[in-house]
Amino acid sequence: MAIATSQPPDLESDTLTTVPLKEAFLLSTSDVAWPHKWLATKVNIEKIAFEIAGIDTSAAFDTINRETLLKILEDIVNEDEHRIIRFLLSNTIIDTKIIGATEKKPFFSNLGTPQGDSLSPVLFTIYLEHALKEVRPVLPKPSTPLEKVLPREIAYADDVGFVAFQDIDIEEVGKVLEKYNLQVNVDKTEFTNLSRGETNWQTTKKVGTLIGHQEDIERRKQLSSAALVKLKNVWLKGDKIKKKYKT
Repeated sequence: MAIATSQPPDLESDTLTTVPLKEAFLLSTSDVAWPHKWLATKVNIEKIAFEIAGIDTSAAFDTINRETLLKILEDIVNEDEHRIIRFLLSNTIIDTKIIGATEKKPFFSNLGTPQGDSLSPVLFTIYLEHALKEVRPVLPKPSTPLEKVLPREIAYADDVGFVAFQDIDIEEVGKVLEKYNLQVNVDKTEFTNLSRGETNWQTTKKVGTLIGHQEDIERRKQLSSAALVKLKNVWLKGDKIKKKYKT
């Protein structure tokens, strides 16, 4: 999985360092924003263009095929760890709340990973990475020296963007992911064209960061000013805040 390191990339270089999957769990959204900035800088320095196809997977955590996940984990964890994970994924009860209903009808679920714990994101990342191994062959094949060192995908949790010089066939990508019960919402797929002639990409947001450097700085300044205004009474009129709110 192509994810940037925590070190700022060399903007003059043709390469972008990636890290093994086991180290990727330590990275943050800032590390994912870096490769987008790197690609944008390459566009401004050289006469090249990229396409980033950001896919939208519907309720990804809730659609994982547990048996497939456990099969994948057989080659990663030992027998005891595998047994523990199987136990944690079993007996999942979903309690629905229907407006107007007089009684609840809980039911067992054998799909997805329970959210809200520290294990589920790790299991999902392993599951998605395994699926992406089958997606990569259907992506446009790299043909130039620069394209061969580009990250093929930039991912953070279920937010995945595929990078290529040519058009990316999202329908083919969706067919592969469908084998893993991951549903790609084609209508919500975000295509970002990075080129000198385009300006829309500068205001495209990736993991909370605008790709355009100046645009991102201006947006963060505006958000900071708005936050300061909202907290004006706290910063400037602290003596007028009721005592019960201070404790």
